[in-house]
Amino acid sequence: MSAKSEPCRNVQRHPVYEALLEATARQLGAAIAAVELSFSLSDADELRTLLGDAGFQHIQITPQSLDIHLPSPERFVQLTVLGVATSIPAFMRLGAAERSTLVDAVIDETHAVAKRYRKGRTLHFR
Repeated sequence: MSAKSEPCRNVQRHPVYEALLEATARQLGAAIAAVELSFSLSDADELRTLLGDAGFQHIQITPQSLDIHLPSPERFVQLTVLGVATSIPAFMRLGAAERSTLVDAVIDETHAVAKRYRKGRTLHFR
């Protein structure tokens, strides 16, 4: 069996995501590990070991970076918060109004970081 993977880089290499995830965890009173799941396989050696242990023999791991250009930063924050928080039981118990309040709180808390990556009305980061 063969496997080819392009793992996410460690969340600390993504200041925008790092700020969003930390703020989301803080607002929900959760551990950061609970919201970092999409970045949990950022270590190429760990990923290679997991794939090898699963029976894959020809493993190719290629780190990639993407230039991100988002026309609606607020919508990006909303979708990111709603996506990462689904692994937290406290979030799943929130109603629509409480989820909206959570998103607004994360937007407020991460405003300074997002401002550094804004160009006009667009958010740009790598």
